[in-house]
Amino acid sequence: MPFESLFPHGNDLVVGLLDEMLSFEPRRRVAARTALGHAYFAPFDPLAQPEPPIHPDFNFNFERQELSRQRLRQMVLDEVQSFRRGAKKARGGGGF
Repeated sequence: MPFESLFPHGNDLVVGLLDEMLSFEPRRRVAARTALGHAYFAPFDPLAQPEPPIHPDFNFNFERQELSRQRLRQMVLDEVQSFRRGAKKARGGGGF
């Protein structure tokens, strides 16, 4: 489905960039470096803007863990269940 149909009132630059970045066909998909040169990003000058501070609670230490496939699978399922419980509570009890 074309992004123009999904976002009929969307900014043309954003919709075009989404179309280039999220193409299912890898040969058609834009590379990250090329995407950063897209007109949408023209107002942003990475050299003029300092990196935002990283919150002290934010880390990627979990990526260094040696996890079995089964343990990783269980962790993903636990996260999905946690998300669903939170979403259900936020909606007032409706189920998935």
